[in-house]
Amino acid sequence: MNYKNAKIAVIFFVFMVANFLFASVCSRVYDYYEILFSPGQEFFYLTLWIFSSIIFVIVAAGLLAVLVRPFSLVFAAFALSALLLIFLSKTEFIISLFLGTAYLFFGFLFSRSVVKELDNRLNFSASAVKKGQGLLMMALIMLISLNFGFGYRNDAKERDFVIPSEIKQSVLKTVFSLIEAGDKNGEEYNPFFLFITVPEIKTQIEIGPEEKAFIISQAKQEIERGIEDGIEKSIKPYAEYIWLIPVFTASGILGFFQIFFSWVSLFIINIILFFLKSLGIVKVVTEMKEKKSLVLDRVKV
Repeated sequence: MNYKNAKIAVIFFVFMVANFLFASVCSRVYDYYEILFSPGQEFFYLTLWIFSSIIFVIVAAGLLAVLVRPFSLVFAAFALSALLLIFLSKTEFIISLFLGTAYLFFGFLFSRSVVKELDNRLNFSASAVKKGQGLLMMALIMLISLNFGFGYRNDAKERDFVIPSEIKQSVLKTVFSLIEAGDKNGEEYNPFFLFITVPEIKTQIEIGPEEKAFIISQAKQEIERGIEDGIEKSIKPYAEYIWLIPVFTASGILGFFQIFFSWVSLFIINIILFFLKSLGIVKVVTEMKEKKSLVLDRVKV
């Protein structure tokens, strides 16, 4: 193996590691889809992991498309990565096959756009990656979002529910935090008072800890019954489509955060290429290319 092949092998390895990390994040999203419905510290950390894996894939794919030739090697790398996603996916095989094929398709579009952009430039620039990275990032976000949806769908089938218990608990937690705080209405918080609103009348009743615990317990049962008998029954006929809600919710949230992360991958690629050129691992060369033009006369003015 010569020096050039060794460098290509390293780029291949880095690209496969990036895709392995992305596949692992997809599996985590599939298993812990309910985090989407309870925003907090766990969701924040998961979002960081998601974008870290996405940026890693885009950086590795950018280096692959910029440095590796012929293009058939780039396509082969994306094909191997698609197979990796298929075999590591926790969804049904037909769905995994669809997701892997979609990844291969968008990876092909991304790499072709980078190669075409580089061919059309007189001077080399890593900004050629910028044009295609938006498409690849959108595709990776969609793959993550679909894993949120498929994770919910699989869990709903296994445990036979429509609304996840995590959503119910989140609703109850929000409601009872308001009940316990009371309707302050600009007044100082008093934990020993419960405010009860009647049409045009507001009364303040002093209650003890035991009575308060009993009232909260009864209210909790009523709310749970309302969710199960009211909301859950009304949406049950559409249960087979509910998995799309996590998909659109996740894609909306991640699409919003994409604005803040989209520049990171290009910045990292520029830094890596700078160090590679400084170390002499890669170098800029001038190429003489033949160009065919269509003219009216043999003499070009």
